[in-house]
Amino acid sequence: MCSSVHYSVGARLLTQRCDESWMNSKPIERAGEPAWATLQRLRKFLEENGARISVPDDRHFESEGAAIEAGLKRTMAGRDIVMRDLIRAVYRFRDAALVDERKAAFGSALQNLYRELERAEELVGPS
Repeated sequence: MCSSVHYSVGARLLTQRCDESWMNSKPIERAGEPAWATLQRLRKFLEENGARISVPDDRHFESEGAAIEAGLKRTMAGRDIVMRDLIRAVYRFRDAALVDERKAAFGSALQNLYRELERAEELVGPS
């Protein structure tokens, strides 16, 4: 923003023009795209990939960004849970297949593995 200079009428006029220009300037842009459009593009991408993002009642830049952030965190946490459950199912199945003391649990370990594979597949789609 231009600094105020009060030495002459010309300086005041120049300062006024600079201030008007600053107040009427375009929103901050990134590579020619307004920040709001970037948020909407991010929202669309996340929703297309399974994120549930709420729509704020009072939609402005900060509330939209907060909603997208919350949806992304929720989605990542859900995916982390599914991955941890899948990893546990793989270990349980491995133990049931290889450890003599756990061979009796082979059938339930296999069912659990299939169930967790289905949950993971729901998130990322079939291979």
